Amino acid sequence: MLIDVETNKAVPFYFRRVERTEIKKNMYLPVKGWDFNWLHPISHGFEVYGLVTESNYDFVEGMIALKQNPDPDFMCIDIDIVESSPANKKLIKGHPNLRRKHLGVGSMFDCFCLSI
Repeated sequence: MLIDVETNKAVPFYFRRVERTEIKKNMYLPVKGWDFNWLHPISHGFEVYGLVTESNYDFVEGMIALKQNPDPDFMCIDIDIVESSPANKKLIKGHPNLRRKHLGVGSMFDCFCLSI
């Protein structure tokens, strides 16, 4: 469940594909507070999906990079990286994030992976 920190209420959300152009445009990169360079998994064949709320489709609350593993001995989805947006991180550079927007972003990616 995704929880709004201010209201302590559940927030409706879903996942959508995030393309290279959006990553570059919105700077989902370390220079903007993300831990990972989200262009990297795309350049290695991964698809990136973002968690967004129903009320703010344009703001990515967190992302996950996935790629189908075609090896018949595995038949699985490989995960490269998973990350909450800077607005939802519990800690930023080792310090509590006092402006945290949502709780549970990481847990929602567990649900996403189980559903595919």
